Amino acid sequence: MTQHELIIEYINEHGYIIPAQLGGKSYLGYTFGSETSKRCREIEKPVEQRPENLRKYPKLERRPWKKFKVYYFPGKVPSQLKFPDEWSDEEKIAYSSG
Repeated sequence: MTQHELIIEYINEHGYIIPAQLGGKSYLGYTFGSETSKRCREIEKPVEQRPENLRKYPKLERRPWKKFKVYYFPGKVPSQLKFPDEWSDEEKIAYSSG
């Protein structure tokens, strides 16, 4: 299984992926590599801009979440995550102060 396939399978099961939190972790008997973020960005590109071998995967969308980037399928925003535009003033202050 390629890293791209692993990412798609993970999103199919969990609804989203946060690459920065998965480096070195196993899923379906495979390990997420250090380039998981790069692989997500490759799938995020419009289909016509991808190399031929990546055109079969559905396009991903990306949003910031806390200090991370979250990738998910278009139109399927993960409801269990609270995105910055939904944060309270206290959460925004806490985030900006590190």
